[in-house]
Amino acid sequence: MGNKTNYSDWEQTTINERIKYIVDHFFKGNTTQMAKAVFVKQSTLRDIVGERNSTPSFDTIKQIVDSASLNINPEWLLTGKGEILKSDNSVKIFVPEDLPKQVGRLYRAPIYESYPVSAGLHGLAAIRDDKPDGYAYTTMPGVTFFPVIGCSFEPIIYAGEYIGVVKLNSWDRVDTEKIYFIITKEERMLKRLKVDKDREDILWCVSPNFSEFSILKSDIIEINHVFFYGKMI
Repeated sequence: MGNKTNYSDWEQTTINERIKYIVDHFFKGNTTQMAKAVFVKQSTLRDIVGERNSTPSFDTIKQIVDSASLNINPEWLLTGKGEILKSDNSVKIFVPEDLPKQVGRLYRAPIYESYPVSAGLHGLAAIRDDKPDGYAYTTMPGVTFFPVIGCSFEPIIYAGEYIGVVKLNSWDRVDTEKIYFIITKEERMLKRLKVDKDREDILWCVSPNFSEFSILKSDIIEINHVFFYGKMI
């Protein structure tokens, strides 16, 4: 499944499937890492998301929703309704020199100043292989930060701000209400996305200041969900 918030299909999934989504999306399928992050036994988590499909206990559910490193919305986890993440302060950012002594579990997040986000011919081949220009620290794993220089998403996201993104494993389904950072063979851009009713090989890109246009899925290198935008603190 692709990343879905405010998406009716979530309500048709089981809590086991939603927990598996957390494992796959935030921990790249590594149950050991998630078990450590939420302080549950690996065997317990493996039984929930594996073939045994065990019903998660109240204690396990509480450990997941209480985890500061994930910030999971309990309503979404229990029912499939609402946002995946709690709406209040879903990503906390700290510059290294101001790093608090204890703010739950912190994750180092690379900042790529050399790859600003702009609607234009600024594509790239393998950004993840390049050395970051710096780091921030967040309470959510898997976040990468990029500066914004384009104006295609004003007045929501302004030039001079930063976006914090998490890479999607799949974009078979997209949420039309969410903002995505899309990397194609030629461009890096911020857009909302919607599917084409007649063609499965394209996605439509939507932004406040430009006309809609389509891109071929085959031209997409990666799609990232924008979890944070604003000034770095």
